[in-house]
Amino acid sequence: MIELTLTNELWLTWFAELLLSMGCLWLLAMTVLSDKRSTLGPLIILLGWSILTVAISVRWIRLGHGPFISMYEILLSNLWSLLTIWLIVYWRKSSLRSVLVFVLPIFFLFMGWLLLARPGEVFFPPTYHTLWLYIHVLLGKLFFGILMIAMSLALTIIISPIFSKKFYQNIPRFKQIEELITQLLLLALIFDSLMLIAGAIWAQDAWGRFWAWDPLETWSFICWLTIALLLHVRITWKLPKMIYAWAVIAIFCLAFVTFYGIPFISPAPHQGVI
Repeated sequence: MIELTLTNELWLTWFAELLLSMGCLWLLAMTVLSDKRSTLGPLIILLGWSILTVAISVRWIRLGHGPFISMYEILLSNLWSLLTIWLIVYWRKSSLRSVLVFVLPIFFLFMGWLLLARPGEVFFPPTYHTLWLYIHVLLGKLFFGILMIAMSLALTIIISPIFSKKFYQNIPRFKQIEELITQLLLLALIFDSLMLIAGAIWAQDAWGRFWAWDPLETWSFICWLTIALLLHVRITWKLPKMIYAWAVIAIFCLAFVTFYGIPFISPAPHQGVI
């Protein structure tokens, strides 16, 4: 029987990252250098995702709690969740496969950052032993993953002059892309709202207050406001597609700072109230 140790967990994680890197590089090369679509890259990514799933399961069983506390755990679980959303969209929406290539550099960023993070064991606070934690985290991952797909669509509009017309024959027209971005932003706003509500309920149960304006709560609310404002402006004034695309990318960057900048500054999310 294989022993569940940190060493075995790390070997699984590193092997998964190797496969993911190979799959992403192959998919990028096939998109840029060839007009033919290959299933080899996505299959390698799927294999890497499967091994990463095993690595997370080993850590979860070994420590007795989910990967929610340290920066290493946050990067590990979010890399897995973003890959999951990417794979679902890739296999379900064939018209968006070329667009989804623009997301791959984000995976490289996560994998490189994960190699630099400390994978040691962390303390799981008593206030985290609640179902609301899992609901809150799940909604947050869905929100960020959906926003990531919207960002890739927006990036397609911005860098359109770089690619040939043949590349854009395989994706929806810009008007359809704008409509899809709006739909994704609406969905992201719903999940973001539910995430904030679930977090407030958890906070009330754990610490006796719904809201404390700590850095993570504050930036999460700012992110929610910017998405709501952009959707309002989009519906009211019909923004030009380039301005709309840049605004979506700016919101994604804001969400990225919120999810990963704040935990990077402090050892744990919501530091001081655990």
